[in-house]
Amino acid sequence: MPRHARFRPTRCRAGWRINIPASISATGRRERYFFQSRNAARDEAARLRKQYEESGAAAEPVSPSLADTARRCAERLEAYGHTLESATNEFLQILDAQGSSVPLSEAASVWLAKKAERLSEVTLKSYGYTVDRLAALEDVLMCDIRPQDIEDALEARSTSFEMHRRNARALWRFSAKRGWCEEGIFNSIESRETEAREIKTLTPAQVRKILRVAEKHYPETVPAFAISLFAGLRSKEVERICWRDVHDDGIEITTKVSKTSRERFIEMNPTLKAWLAGRRLDGDCRIIPGSWREKFAAVRRLAGFDVATRILKKPKLLPADAPSWPQNAMRHTHATVSVKTGAAVSDLVFEFGHSGSTDMLRRHYVGKYRQKDAFAFWAIGPRGTKVE
Repeated sequence: MPRHARFRPTRCRAGWRINIPASISATGRRERYFFQSRNAARDEAARLRKQYEESGAAAEPVSPSLADTARRCAERLEAYGHTLESATNEFLQILDAQGSSVPLSEAASVWLAKKAERLSEVTLKSYGYTVDRLAALEDVLMCDIRPQDIEDALEARSTSFEMHRRNARALWRFSAKRGWCEEGIFNSIESRETEAREIKTLTPAQVRKILRVAEKHYPETVPAFAISLFAGLRSKEVERICWRDVHDDGIEITTKVSKTSRERFIEMNPTLKAWLAGRRLDGDCRIIPGSWREKFAAVRRLAGFDVATRILKKPKLLPADAPSWPQNAMRHTHATVSVKTGAAVSDLVFEFGHSGSTDMLRRHYVGKYRQKDAFAFWAIGPRGTKVE
């Protein structure tokens, strides 16, 4: 492109002529305009100069090397369905995202501070452990972290990958809402949950044996076992609630008790009511007795489960095929039985204090118990009685 396009009229055989350089013509080729009079040529030249000054004068000439580079880039982008302009626009979006993003360490700090306002100490510790797993990425901008980077960081140690994946996803959701990254990054990080990790429940016979042992050897533990089995509270929630939280019509889970710091109310059912009758203590007393964990282990061991215990002086030897204690067995049994005897999964989401959808509860609890066994569970009453 010429530095100064003058569009100077020139006399020729046809009259007056104006030359338009190929670098600024609409066709990309050299053009010539002819006029019969000098005044008409001058007027057109003035118009062209003004137009050039407004739109073309600021443009710099394209060097042959730049034009060649643009051509080669356009050819390479064509295979991916992009043009130079579309590729440039996408790259500028990346640069904009980097400008508004923050390092993972900063995002995690804000996230943990925000969650501290409403989550329990146990959950916050779990989130903190996940942030520690991601320490190798702490200086990387959130928008620049790839799925493979996250997977590599989380599986640096093989334990608890699934828990850390869920926690990390919560961090990315939090960050995505603030424009620091894209939440969709987790769509390609697959869950490691397998059939081997399916929940396990207790049979009515096992439940009956546990409660019978508790009544005989550690009667002060009966309310805690009953609430765990017939109300489905988390083990940590059972350890936190006091008798003032237990009412005639149900159990109140306050923010101080709930794992998620969300209040909820669990209605009193006939079976739980029968087990708590006559066992109420002062309102400020906790449901669990002193040395609860040791007594909890002792009851399970005496009920035939392969559980280590310290307070039984000479525990009876167990057979080689003695069952181990399933994780969260009492809570899972309660949920499974409740679904089988007509409880709506959507209601259990609230009663159980879950923050997710109903999909997880359906996957784990629907169809895991026979109806006959479910009704037998609810019929278990204190001192060998049956609850109608």
